[in-house]
Amino acid sequence: LSEELEADAKANFQNYLASVWGRTQAAAENYYLVASGTGTGMPQSILAGATSSGITSASATAITATELLSLLYKMPDQYSDNMKLVMRRATLGSLRALTGKPFSFIPAPAGEGNAMNPGSIHGVPVFCTDAMPAMTATNKAVMVVNPDFYVIAEREGMTVQRNPWLYQASGQIGLFAKFRLGGAVLQAEAHYYLTQHS
Repeated sequence: LSEELEADAKANFQNYLASVWGRTQAAAENYYLVASGTGTGMPQSILAGATSSGITSASATAITATELLSLLYKMPDQYSDNMKLVMRRATLGSLRALTGKPFSFIPAPAGEGNAMNPGSIHGVPVFCTDAMPAMTATNKAVMVVNPDFYVIAEREGMTVQRNPWLYQASGQIGLFAKFRLGGAVLQAEAHYYLTQHS
C-alpha cells in the first residue's frame, strides 16, 4: 500500500485489510481442509480421508431424495450424534427444489433454511462451501461428516509483517501475511461421501 494511504486512512484501512486477510484465510482453509488437501505436503481434507458410502447417484448431475436420505443413514450410530452435511450452495439449491413430500427438503414456513442460511435437512445442519466438488459426473458432491473426528492443528494463527523499505523508492509499503495449519481425518468411518454417476 502507499505511504500516503497508510497515513491518511490508517484505522479504516487496517480494518479493511484484516477483513480481506480473514476471508482469504477462510477460503484457503476451506480449500485444503474440506476437499482438496491430499495429506501429502499439505493438510488431509475431510473428503480425501472420508469413506465411500457405496451410494452412487442415478444421474451424473442430480441427487434424489432417496439417495440423500440413504447417505444420512449410512453414518454409524456411534458417530451420528454430531452429523453435518457439507456441499456447495448450488447442490443445496437442487436438493431444496426436490418435491413429492411436503417440507421433507424445503423448510416448513416457520422452519429454518433459506438462501442466506443453509439451515438443516432432516435435522442435520448443512454447511455450504464452493470448496466441495460440483454435482457433475463421478464427483463426490455431498458429504455427511462428524467433525469431532477431524483434527485441525494451527501453529500460531496469522502473522503479518510490514516492510517499509522493500518498495521504498516507489513510496510503497510491503505487507506480508502468512499462516500455517494442518488437518487430518481421525476416523474415516465418521465421514461419508456420495458419488455422482459417471
